[in-house]
Amino acid sequence: MVRRLKSISLKGWRSIDYEGIKLKGLNRFNLIIGENNSGKTNLFRYFFLLSLDYYPTETYAEWKEKVQDKFNIVNSVENTWKMNSKSIISELVIEEQFGIKDTKNYKRLSAKHYSNGNSYFYNKHKLKSPPNKTIYDFPNSKDSFQDWMNLVNRVEYFNPLRDLNRENSGSEGFNGFQFIDHFRSCKEEFILHHYCYLISNWLTYILQEEIRVLKPNIIEYKNPFGEQMMSIDYRLLRLDISKRREYKLESFGTGLSQIVMILTHLYFRCYYDKYKNMFILLEEPETNLHPNLLNRFVDILEENFKSYQFFISSHSPVLMDRLNEQWSIYKFSRTIAGGTSVTRCLNKSDKFELLDELGVRPSQILLSNLIIWVEGPSDVTYLRKWIKDRSNDELKENIDFSFAMYGGKNLFSFGIYDEEDYDNTGDLSHEFIDILKSSRYSYVLCDSDKKSHSSASKKKVIELKNDVEDKNLDNFVIIRETDGREIENYIPHKLLKKVLNNEGSFKRKSIGKKKNYRKLKYNDSRFKRLFADFDSFDEFFSGYYYYEDTSDNLNRRKLRKLRENVKEGYSQKKPKIAKEVINVWEDKDYTPQLIKLIDEIIDMIYKANGKVNG
Repeated sequence: MVRRLKSISLKGWRSIDYEGIKLKGLNRFNLIIGENNSGKTNLFRYFFLLSLDYYPTETYAEWKEKVQDKFNIVNSVENTWKMNSKSIISELVIEEQFGIKDTKNYKRLSAKHYSNGNSYFYNKHKLKSPPNKTIYDFPNSKDSFQDWMNLVNRVEYFNPLRDLNRENSGSEGFNGFQFIDHFRSCKEEFILHHYCYLISNWLTYILQEEIRVLKPNIIEYKNPFGEQMMSIDYRLLRLDISKRREYKLESFGTGLSQIVMILTHLYFRCYYDKYKNMFILLEEPETNLHPNLLNRFVDILEENFKSYQFFISSHSPVLMDRLNEQWSIYKFSRTIAGGTSVTRCLNKSDKFELLDELGVRPSQILLSNLIIWVEGPSDVTYLRKWIKDRSNDELKENIDFSFAMYGGKNLFSFGIYDEEDYDNTGDLSHEFIDILKSSRYSYVLCDSDKKSHSSASKKKVIELKNDVEDKNLDNFVIIRETDGREIENYIPHKLLKKVLNNEGSFKRKSIGKKKNYRKLKYNDSRFKRLFADFDSFDEFFSGYYYYEDTSDNLNRRKLRKLRENVKEGYSQKKPKIAKEVINVWEDKDYTPQLIKLIDEIIDMIYKANGKVNG
């Protein structure tokens, strides 16, 4: 069974007033973003302190006695809105999904806490009779106890102050003490070996270098006061440097130490304790961490802890790029009265407002990690399909890369410019467009328009390539011509012929009206050779058309005019033709030339995103 929180409602708790907040549409990953003191930590602290009031070994009788006047951690005056001693109210909807995907059950839990120590926990459910009537169970019933126990005992709170060799457990969530305690208490060699194997693979992926984690050792000692203490000797071996050396974890820096601590704790919860359906509250994982490492760290969470639900608070816009069907995003902000308000971000304008809330300005970031510049919409259609296929759908448009169209001859208006090319207003001092103004990484694909292998490249293409070389931008910009005349020359002859000969789409049956009306004949046996690299696509396939009346074909001028008409029609319908081509495209249609081109683009995308291909 998979258990997920689907909504959270909370009122009267710390910075949350009696209007309350509600987080709807919770997902497997829930990103919570907002300014300091907007209430993000307070949401996490409610669940964490609630879990401290519960104990895994506690019996129902013990718990029932406690909730009368001894539920003291949550139920303090300091935890109420403006310390007004009024009640704290929460309501949660939990989805339980059983073996069959469509079999789901929903539970609605509610709690009321009073500053005198009394708490009332409810379990809401539907009655069969009368139909559709929803009621709460009796307060503090055994069912309520069990459902709340199943929730709070699966809460794991990671606060942002994670010290590797902490000497006590503290009361603010996971820290270095628990990290050490895992290795002290685990006596199973198989688990320790499995841990070292997995954590080595995870760190190798995160750091993009070969790492091996050695079996950690616990060191016991006495402090100056004679108290028994513990620390951990945690070492890593770097394998891809000339001299293999061991390094203590601390020498890798605070950011990596925190990653190791978090992944270690999750590993032991998942593989040693066998806990499923954990609710992970993770504060500010970006602390002391490079953005690329943060993204790879979250990759590990997505791939390895699939029964866990994550709530991640952050001040960073980095994780906003991860939004997909597994992620939801919420903006926390302050009301005029000083309370907390929550908005779920569902569209692009919400995302833009969130960037403003974080203080991220367009001048501080680029529009895309990589811009692929192409001539027109048909090029976009082809490349989108080919990149998706060749990357196994790992690369996402508008996140990992974006397309921009320069419009054929408008390429002459583009260039690569240095600071001195801009005037004192920040504008280019001449009428050109800077390719690198929108992205640090760019891939420019141009139709070569060559008539043969020996034809010279276009003057503008040569100029752009020289600019890239002269300015040492080879790592950031690639200017590439198509191997043939245009992008359509990568498409196999049979496939293009099949699409263009489709009766309902592009095949012409007649031309002209009234007295100029003529029936047409499509003769694909005219050419013995196939569509080749330097053929003009529209000109070549328009050559298959004749007049049905053979006497009209004797007039060469008239026949040439017919084919120019068909050619123009093909040219205007390029975007539609492209869509039809990719609908019937198969793996066998990839040629070595095309694979080389697309793999180069994919490598550039991975590089621009700080990822490694394969």
